[in-house]
Order: sequence, then C-alpha cells, then structure tokens
Amino acid sequence: KALSEMFACCGWDVTPLELKKIADAQYAGGINLMCQHLYPVSERGQRKRDYPHHYSEHSPWHEKLAGFDRHYSGLGAVLSNGEEYAPVLVIHPMHSAYCRFKMTEWNMVDLESKFIELVNLLGENQVPYHFGDEWMMERLAHIEGDKIVVGKCRYDAVLIPYVYTLDTNTVDLLRELVSNGGKVCLYDGLPIYVDGAPAGDRLEFLKSTATLDDIFAYRDVIITSDGESIPTARKMTRLTDDGRVVFITNTGDKSYDSARVGLPAGKWAELDVDSLELRPVYTDGDAAYLSLNEGESHVLVNVSEEEYADLPKAEKPKKTED
Repeated sequence: KALSEMFACCGWDVTPLELKKIADAQYAGGINLMCQHLYPVSERGQRKRDYPHHYSEHSPWHEKLAGFDRHYSGLGAVLSNGEEYAPVLVIHPMHSAYCRFKMTEWNMVDLESKFIELVNLLGENQVPYHFGDEWMMERLAHIEGDKIVVGKCRYDAVLIPYVYTLDTNTVDLLRELVSNGGKVCLYDGLPIYVDGAPAGDRLEFLKSTATLDDIFAYRDVIITSDGESIPTARKMTRLTDDGRVVFITNTGDKSYDSARVGLPAGKWAELDVDSLELRPVYTDGDAAYLSLNEGESHVLVNVSEEEYADLPKAEKPKKTED
C-alpha cells in the first residue's frame, strides 16, 4: 500500500472532475490508498474558513462522494496487486537542494526547472521509474551484477538528473554499477560535488553508459494521438501472476477521441473497477484504441483466450474532425 493525503489546497470552488484528475495523476504515479483532506467533525471556530474544501456532510455534494470513494477503493485494490513495473531509478536531487537552499532567497530555479522538465518528459512518454532517495539507498541499496537493488526493487538503469552533488555512498554504488557494465544515463552533465564538497577526481569514472533512447526503450506502454505523445497521459503497470494490469488516465483538459495505446503482446480487455466486469477493447495488432477525454481513465488487463473469446467485439472509437 502507498498512502497519499490528497486535495489539501483545492479550495471551496473545486469540482469533482478536478478531484478525479488529481487523484488519477497520483494513482498513475504509484499511489493506491487515498486519504482525503479535510473531513472535519464540526465547523466551529477557524474550521469554517479553512482553505481546503471539506469532504464531509458540510459539502453540498457530499452525498455524491460515496460513488467517488467506492471507485478509488476499487482502483486502489486493483493497483495493489502484484508489483509495479519500474525498471528505471531516477536519483532525487533533494540533497542538491539542501546544499543550495537559503532562507532569504529562492535560488533553486535551475535545479527545480530542470527537474520538472525531466519529470514531465518521463511522464508524458510513459517511462516507468522510481525516485531514489540517497539516504534510503545508503541503508537499502546494493549492486547485483549490472543491476541496482533497493530493498525489494530491482532496477535495470539509473538516470541522474541535473544535480550539484551526490552522496559518497551513491558514488560508490555507481562506480560498482559502471564497472559491472550497468546502465547509467547522465541527463544534464556531471555533478561537481560529493557530499557537498568539491569532487576533485572522484567522479572521473562517471560517464553515460546509456542514452535517453535506451531509457525510453524500457516503456511497456506508449500512448499517442496522431503519432505524437499525449502530454497529459499518465500510466501505471502492475505485474501480477495473471498478467499485466495497466492504468491509463488523461489528467489534462484536452480530449482525445481515439488514442493509440501500444501494449505488450497478449489478449487485452478493460476492467470496470466499480462492477469488476470485463469489457471488450478494440485492438489492432499490438495496440488498443481508446477514447481519452478530459479526466477519463481506463484499466486494461491481460485475459485468457477463453475470456477474450467470450467478450463481444469492440468497435474502434471514431475520431471526430476538428
């Protein structure tokens, strides 16, 4: 289970559709348990003017939240099965932020902007990854052959974003990984510090052994429209004993009548997480075609030949002309 407290700064004018897009973005990022903020017992005192909307009986559409909650309870249960497919480890730049932070001025513009640029690039191209916290890696990470293992997670490649510094333990892990032929991609240059001190020659070994194209090759699902990536499309893949579960959502405000979803080989159907019924999906070779309207989401699952044969045939979503 991965818990997230959601909706804390949405304001009283938030709509259920906005809440769904916020929640879907997080569920596509690995969350599967929702904690809604705020559900007050009363409106006394300052509570009445608290910034977040109140998802309690004080809300005029509180009675409609039951269906909303059941949906995310079901989605969370589905996305708790198996293991998340995330073969890429992205080193988080938090320690670089520690090195540069000042109370009196905001001097994180380059670090923040380049990090957001990378996160958006990976997200809108459906690259599956985890963030690597360097303190957690110090406790839990080790190298096995050309892979890096952090706790129970094994990664095929390491992506180093724009950072100023790396921890000594991270440097030692990367040195062993590179010497074993592992894949490391430097997204934007070489760090200049280790533990916040000048690196000297300690990082001379650190060179890219993989390109961004190599990182993109780990994608198991590719979502496009007219051959172009959909910037607001996000996905999550779970590997289960019965096959893959793929959650897809459109977190933006632009709708797509017929998005192409490139999928691994196999038979696919859509799972209704509210009724747990299977629905047919139109497929053409190695791709499915789905409507992906604003806030719309789908859960695709591998099914057996028998289950697939029992489903009615689906029609390809029709594309409307602008």
